[in-house]
Amino acid sequence: MPLYYRGKRIREYGASGLYLTANLTSNNFEVNGSPTINGNNVKGFSNANFLKIPPFTPEAYPWEIKVRFSFELGDLNQNQYIFGAAENYKSVKLAILNRKIALFVSSNGTSWDLVNAKGKTGMDPYNVYDVIVKYTGLRYTVQMKKTVDKDFKEEIAVENTISLYKINTPQTWIGNDGQASDTYFRAQIYLGKTEINVNGSPFWRNKKTEIVSKPIGQAYLNGQKVFDVQAYAPSYVIGEVANPSVQQIFNGVMTKPGVIQIHCIGGGNPTTWSYLGTNYSGSAAGYVGDAYITRPCNIRMVVGARQQASMFQISDLTTPDNWLTVIQCNSGYSASASGGGRGADAPTLNGHGYVELLQPPALNRGGNGGDSSGSHHGASVWGGYGTGSVNGYGKLQYLRKYK
Repeated sequence: MPLYYRGKRIREYGASGLYLTANLTSNNFEVNGSPTINGNNVKGFSNANFLKIPPFTPEAYPWEIKVRFSFELGDLNQNQYIFGAAENYKSVKLAILNRKIALFVSSNGTSWDLVNAKGKTGMDPYNVYDVIVKYTGLRYTVQMKKTVDKDFKEEIAVENTISLYKINTPQTWIGNDGQASDTYFRAQIYLGKTEINVNGSPFWRNKKTEIVSKPIGQAYLNGQKVFDVQAYAPSYVIGEVANPSVQQIFNGVMTKPGVIQIHCIGGGNPTTWSYLGTNYSGSAAGYVGDAYITRPCNIRMVVGARQQASMFQISDLTTPDNWLTVIQCNSGYSASASGGGRGADAPTLNGHGYVELLQPPALNRGGNGGDSSGSHHGASVWGGYGTGSVNGYGKLQYLRKYK
């Protein structure tokens, strides 16, 4: 039994239950002003009311424009533009002049040198017309018919292998061309039957389909709840900082209980001491492991720089500024005259009733001591971080809902 979102069948959903993903349709045009839009039909065009679509500049490729429209009494008394760019002599312009279809195409951007032609058949009100404009690579044509007719009739044919003028700026307008105050389209356009194709592929349709993922709280199948939302999508990295020059902090919010993975390595300590030989500082403590957040709370990682601790902390949602330290990994100790500095003690751990540290962690130990009259600082406890001049590391990654 499929799941549905806003009346649309769900294409897929993750096992986490965080998102439902569906193919949703939306209008593929920009509305300027307030033309009257009724489903797929648009009317009420004016100087300020029209539609905008992406610039139509196919250049040398074969292309076609299909449009359907209808007139009421009085709509044909004015010359008017159906389709075209707001700048003159740019793109293709389709118009009605003296009740006949007309086509204008420019190759130079300064005149209608390729096509400047008017059709043969006069139009009448209370009829619905289909028009197809084509460039084949050899000729430009305009065909037209009433929808009640069986066949199209060729209204315009111009032999020309030159392609239209390339432009990069203006959008294409439907219902107006922006050139004069009285040239907006008076009739109704049926967008569901209006389209543009370039080189045999769709260039523009009035609707576009997007794969949309929506977070949801819960979903039901045959009246039974099938899953709840999680705080994050599985494997989502809440934050990560490596070797900061100054202390860095990043935050997250656990809106639901769940398991996270914690990387917490203290800051480095490059301090050495020289007397007859050079002694080196120890390395920082580190913790790498999973933790179950038992109830909603704020979480954050403090990533230490030089001689600073790195800490994983939580705060209650009702007291967000009262941060409690769950894990603290200190930096190693400085070298001294008596020898190399010792490594940091093992991490301090306290779940404060919000966090259950899952055992065994991958890493839970203190740092390594530095060399006495040796050649290097203590070895890093994890990943090369927290030793010498290499500072701390912190990462929080959401894993799953259940521990």
